[in-house]
Amino acid sequence: MNDDALVSILMPVHNDAAYLDECIQSTLNQEYFNWEYCIVDDGSTDSSALKLEKWSKIDKRIHFISSTHQGIVPSLNAAAKLASGSFIARMDADDTMHPKRLHEQVTFLSENPEMGLIGSCFHHFSDARIGSIPKWVIYHEDWSNRLLSSDDIHNALFAESPIAHPTFCMRKEVFDKLGGYQEAPWAEDYDFLHRARIQGVILGKVPSTLLDKRFNNECISNYEHRYRQTNNMEAKVYFGNMKQIFNGRGLWVVGSGGSAKSLLKALQKFEVPIEGIIDNKIHYGTPRKLMGNSVSGIPNPENEKSWEKLKNKRLLLAIGGEKGQQLVDQFKFWGWKQPEDFVKLV
Repeated sequence: MNDDALVSILMPVHNDAAYLDECIQSTLNQEYFNWEYCIVDDGSTDSSALKLEKWSKIDKRIHFISSTHQGIVPSLNAAAKLASGSFIARMDADDTMHPKRLHEQVTFLSENPEMGLIGSCFHHFSDARIGSIPKWVIYHEDWSNRLLSSDDIHNALFAESPIAHPTFCMRKEVFDKLGGYQEAPWAEDYDFLHRARIQGVILGKVPSTLLDKRFNNECISNYEHRYRQTNNMEAKVYFGNMKQIFNGRGLWVVGSGGSAKSLLKALQKFEVPIEGIIDNKIHYGTPRKLMGNSVSGIPNPENEKSWEKLKNKRLLLAIGGEKGQQLVDQFKFWGWKQPEDFVKLV
């Protein structure tokens, strides 16, 4: 490992005064010493700027600037202009790092020169006043933490972001090659990972839990439009290049719930035609309709013969949670391949 490599940590801050001390202290506790904080206070109206000024006087590795409120993408790019490291890492102001985070990520990148951007496993926590963490948040955590190999990460990229944003750590040349973060209708980290994939950047993950991620009801992902399912579904269709990825073979949507509806809207927006919709269960009575399309039921969905008529098609899976994963496991057991035969989009 190159012990002299400087790691520049990009962190936007907006009204995070309640969490900054804990966050920055966790960085000061790092076993890897050669890092710098590149922080942008994005128009905070609380005491965030005062706390950042205090910390910058305590440790000369902490650099920050203040700006009017512009949002996360301009803030991240402004923070990057402060960076002079060989590696770029991300951090959120309400999260905390484990002491070995930077050491393990720099070591991993040094030992795997083919990889350009990596993350790590993470664990959710919440303040006592917030209460329990929703089941879907825990499910996503478990799902993400199981994706360790580059193949698994790349295959899962069309379902959700397989690398938690505050665990990002990449080579500086990767960040420069991609031109930093870009404004998009969908989540900035999801956009970044897809653009990295298109540019041939190999993604990876340290198999250790190196970050505690706060579940916070006030997090921007809970209220900004770009983080909604409909927007991220558009990203999946846009980056999936659906018209070409399946070599002209007929597309079928699998599922008939809210995710399928979002998928159909995105497919219509980008003028991607489908042949039909099929559900992973038997339908009785009047055939269902979804956005003007008939939804076919399927008898005995656990039997490969029930899917035979779709074997030479291409399936867009819009079924989430355990049921969606069970379907993926079935297809893989039958020898079907992703993305050649199917793509899981939730």
